[in-house]
Parts: sequence; structure tokens; C-alpha cells
Amino acid sequence: MGTDPTTLAPLPPAPGGHAPLVRPAWRYLVGAHGSVSALLDALTLVRDTNMQAAGKNRGRYTNDEIDLLRAALVFTSSGLDASLHRLVRDALPDLARRSGSGARPNYQTFIKQESSNPSKEFCAALLAEDPTSELLKVYVTVRTRASYQGSGDLRARVRTALGIRKTAVPDADLAALDPFFEARNAIVHGMDYVDPENSSGRKREARSRSTTIAECDKVFNVAATLIHETAKLLRHK
Repeated sequence: MGTDPTTLAPLPPAPGGHAPLVRPAWRYLVGAHGSVSALLDALTLVRDTNMQAAGKNRGRYTNDEIDLLRAALVFTSSGLDASLHRLVRDALPDLARRSGSGARPNYQTFIKQESSNPSKEFCAALLAEDPTSELLKVYVTVRTRASYQGSGDLRARVRTALGIRKTAVPDADLAALDPFFEARNAIVHGMDYVDPENSSGRKREARSRSTTIAECDKVFNVAATLIHETAKLLRHK
């Protein structure tokens, strides 16, 4: 019988070949993975110290220990936002310019939609010396303006926007991240209280190490796959 993991699974190797536009996003992802791994290592140390002080080798996690799991979820979310926002900012303009790319139709749809009710930014881009470059900046800004709130955001604002095939990053893999987003939102917006609107409620959600690590691993795996698939698109002329 195996034991529960105490830290994250390693990331896959960095994208190979010539795809410099994905390197900053990959560095962000590696940095986030390292930060979350360090948090989980700290949890192991704290847990071992507490167990030794209590003269035990097992027991319920304290709220302070669970706070480290909550922090791991939040750091993972920050890493996802930082790496994929950077990926879209760096790679989307190149891919959207290419005739025949999967990203091109989505950019054209955006232009058509904006033309019917143009924003100030859109109008300014049209009047710029280089309208195409400025319109792409507006498009990228819209796609990276907010943090990712669920699998739907990753589908629309990353996979579809970049023209990544569904077979490469299936809907099921993205939907599997929704429990992670629900946990992250409960922590960020409600301090993980079971009933945050009840001023007298003190109960907080229980978080297990094995489940937390599994959810974070899924996020890092999907983010790594999106970066690798983008690199393939950029290398394909």
C-alpha cells in the first residue's frame, strides 16, 4: 500500500526547440511550483514538530497546519494566473496575426464584435499609426484583464484564444480543475469559513494534504500542457 504524497509531482521538462515566446511563462510556472513545494515542505516540518511535541505519530491537522494547505492553493492559483497571463500576452499577438492559425478566427470574431459597440480603447487603436498592433494589444488586454475563475475561463481565454486543439487539452482535463477553483475562491473570498455570511459561524472547511496536493498537481499539469502546446504552435510556421 502506498503512502500519501507530501509534496508536488515534478514538472515536465521545459518546452524544447525554438519557442522563446513561451520561456517567460515557463519561468513563472517553475517559480510558482517551487514556492508551493516549499510551503508543503514547511508543512511537513511543522507537522513533524507538533507530533513530536504531543508524543504522537498521527492525529488531526491543526488549523495552523491547514492554513499552510490553504496557502498552497492560493499560491498555485497565483502561479496559474501569472504564467498563463504571460503566455497569452507574449504568444497571442504572434499567433493571431498568422493566416490559417487556430487563433486567427477568434481574433477576427473579437474585432467584429467590438466594431458593433466600440470602446474608447478600440477606437484609439483604429486611429493609431499601426492599427493592427494596437488592436492586438486591446485584444490581449481583454483576454488577460482578470484572474481565471474556472475551467470556462481557461477554455475561452487561453485554449481557444491561442488556437490550441481540444484533443491536446481536453475539456475533461479543464473541468477537473473546477474543484480547485471552488476551494481557492472559498479561501480568498470567505477565509474558508463554511458559512462566511453568518457572523457567528466559526467552522472552516477541512483540507487534507493528499487532496490539496492532488488539486495543485492538476493545475500545474494543465498549465504546463498549455505552455507546451503553445510552443508547438509557435514553432509551426
